[in-house]
Amino acid sequence: MADKVTLQVQEMENDKIAKIVLRSSSHVDNRFFSEIMDENTENLDFKNYPVKILAIKINWILSDQGEAYLNAINNSENLDLYDNEANQTIIEYLYIQHVSFIMRYFITLLIG
Repeated sequence: MADKVTLQVQEMENDKIAKIVLRSSSHVDNRFFSEIMDENTENLDFKNYPVKILAIKINWILSDQGEAYLNAINNSENLDLYDNEANQTIIEYLYIQHVSFIMRYFITLLIG
């Protein structure tokens, strides 16, 4: 039997990035997912199915060390650095946050 864990997600940034709220999780088995949660891995539109989760602790990226890291990637001629899934996820997350901040700023200017 495979170990499964339920995880409540507050909201999704996109199909790859989820914002997680710290809460306790409960360990459940296959029967719970199939009988109680009506697990349906065949239907891609079904919103309640098991997924593989890879976590990246990115609070360091908001520090001076993170800024130096991102600048090093930006200034590098090695384009393979952008093929790294962790780097892609970090850049995508920061882009989403930046666009959201800019949009709120401009909307405030337009309304005010």
